[in-house]
Amino acid sequence: MVSRIRIALVLSLGAVASVLLGRFAYAALFSVFQPYDDEGYFLVSLAGYLDGAPLYDQVYSQYGPFFHVAGGLILRVFGLEPVSDAARFVTLAMWLSASLILALLTLIVTRRGTIALGALLLSFGLLATLSNEPLHPGALIVVLLATIALVIALIPRWPRAASFALGAAAAALALTKTNVGGLSIVSIAFLLILLARPRKPVAIVASICFVATPGLLMLADLGQDAFRLYAIVVTLAAAGLALSLLRQIPGPNPGRLPIRWVVAGGAASALVVVSIVIARGTTVRSLLVGTVLAPLQQREAFSLPLHMPTWTIVWGVTGLAMALAWTLLAAQTDDADPNALPWLKLGAGAVIWLGLAGVAGVGGQMFALGLPVAWVAAVPPRGQPVRDHLLLLPAIAVLQTLHAYPVAGSQLTWSALLLVPTGAICLSDGLDLLWGRAGALSRSWRLVFRAAYVTLLGAFTAWLTLASLLPQHRAHRDAYATGVVMGLPGATRVRLPAAQVAVYRDVTELLRRDCSTFVGLPGMNSFYAFTGQEPPTYLNATAWMYLFDEPTQRQIIGQLRPIEDLCVLRNPELVQFWSQGRPLPQGPLLGYIDGQFEPVGRVAGYEILARSRVT
Repeated sequence: MVSRIRIALVLSLGAVASVLLGRFAYAALFSVFQPYDDEGYFLVSLAGYLDGAPLYDQVYSQYGPFFHVAGGLILRVFGLEPVSDAARFVTLAMWLSASLILALLTLIVTRRGTIALGALLLSFGLLATLSNEPLHPGALIVVLLATIALVIALIPRWPRAASFALGAAAAALALTKTNVGGLSIVSIAFLLILLARPRKPVAIVASICFVATPGLLMLADLGQDAFRLYAIVVTLAAAGLALSLLRQIPGPNPGRLPIRWVVAGGAASALVVVSIVIARGTTVRSLLVGTVLAPLQQREAFSLPLHMPTWTIVWGVTGLAMALAWTLLAAQTDDADPNALPWLKLGAGAVIWLGLAGVAGVGGQMFALGLPVAWVAAVPPRGQPVRDHLLLLPAIAVLQTLHAYPVAGSQLTWSALLLVPTGAICLSDGLDLLWGRAGALSRSWRLVFRAAYVTLLGAFTAWLTLASLLPQHRAHRDAYATGVVMGLPGATRVRLPAAQVAVYRDVTELLRRDCSTFVGLPGMNSFYAFTGQEPPTYLNATAWMYLFDEPTQRQIIGQLRPIEDLCVLRNPELVQFWSQGRPLPQGPLLGYIDGQFEPVGRVAGYEILARSRVT
């Protein structure tokens, strides 16, 4: 009876939280339209896929095929068009789903509703940046990361099914964004090798590869101070975790993961996705280029370094030193947990969560504070059931912080997401250890102890709600309430400041009046939906000037030449935004625009260019 009541209570609270947080997310998503218009890039990419154009051969994308297969399926199932309103509804669902999945995972792992509630609010707050680029593959990525974390927690109950799902989700992640999926696969492979109880040299080599991952990933940019510091901080955290894992997994292993099922899940997922896109006309060569080679161009097209304060390297070294000291101490106390372990666990959990919440002056570097102590989550209290599966969480969480390379924009908060359950494990372990040692105390003191931890966690969630979530919600709510409805096709629910709406309406009207369609410099693809005009090509991207090679640009020119009343929509400020002070590459398409088109209209920072009468 108690368990049923508890389940009903959890479900009820989850439903209430979904409604309340859904209102927050709706106001945030429908009161913002970023001028750089990344969302238009994703919408046109999905539109081309849904129209049957072969992905990568005729539809440009820097992202893997799973984004298009899953995104296309969602839009078709719910009867949605790839437009701004639909992008926001889909993103809202993914935002809530990822937050609730992580809260459920935390509840399963910790069995504490207070910690699960904190995890829900913390995860939801971290994902608020999803409102910047609706339908960005990042929304799908965080759902997949949350799913990976959840199936890890379910491995003891359903070892084969959960292991299969783990492999499938990791493969889907790799086929959405190569670097993010690759980082999760490296982490999973590293832990599976250790759990297989290899000889010491093999374990050491696997650990070295794990620790070297940040440096190898950023190798081309290590000459820049910001990227070098970023790589060092993550490397120190990976070294501390590897040291802890090497100590924690010697000897027999009754909890070994079903490796064959993990591999089978990954292979099955990859086979299904690849088969779908190849059946739709994508060539194997184009699939390889689009999935692996094109994403490597991102750092050349646009990068946004993560500038971390210098104290982070000192804190990283301190975290590694603590891991080394703890490993040596644990080797001398095999019979019982050291007295300091509960406080180490609680301290690490608090530091991780407070860092994610943005306190202590950490600001945007939300993982800088907690990352060096993530290894503490891998220290299992003695006497507990075998839980080798949970070691996967901190291993994946540490390398996932590299997601913010090379662009530390919205990706920064997404990269820190799995530190939420990592901190929750530390907090729960610490409470379990203290509660176990409180058994000798009187009933009154045990009640005091329980009230103290509930009060502290309640204070944290209240502070997070009152100091962060509520002010953000009021700002978004006020922006939505005072905003003007865009009233353009595909954006009938989006509300923006009146001046911004006026500009978009005027640009749309000029394009409708004078142009059959247009090409953007840079890509401003949401205007295709606003005007109701078909894109002249599905080879579209925002910073195409840096992404498209010469053959691709010549292919686009061939598609543009026959179009009558073709225009160019140019915005010099956005060109500067993407160029970051660099000169524009003088490719064929830019030369075609400069040589064949002249200005005929202007609205604010937008210029309309039409073909010259004299060529």
